Amino acid sequence: MNRADPGLALTKLVIVAAVAAPIGVYAFHQVQAAVRNEGLRTDVRNAVNIEAICNQDRNGVGYSAGSNIPQHGGAFVISCAGIDETVRASAGDEITIAVSSDGESFSIVGYQHATGLRVRYDSSNGRST
Repeated sequence: MNRADPGLALTKLVIVAAVAAPIGVYAFHQVQAAVRNEGLRTDVRNAVNIEAICNQDRNGVGYSAGSNIPQHGGAFVISCAGIDETVRASAGDEITIAVSSDGESFSIVGYQHATGLRVRYDSSNGRST
């Protein structure tokens, strides 16, 4: 009879685990970064929608925002034409809203601190970068 050494099987298992563990950790971090980045894009899209509604509802009256959500996430309120709208950000996201001096257009910049992703939206041309 030919019996395998049990110590050899354990050694093989340890080697496989040592090779597979870093691959799993790397994959986890990639997925986590992708989720954080998509969260930032969603937060910026929501802020754009709220700001666009506010800009439309102001009926020609200029307004200013210049709001900033700290990097730990949170929310702030935009008041426009007597209506309060809340802009929210996920943890690690920073959102800054700036309104042009004439009040006709706005820009929103979102930054994800953990991944370094920066998303910009400019209402004067409707483009996001």
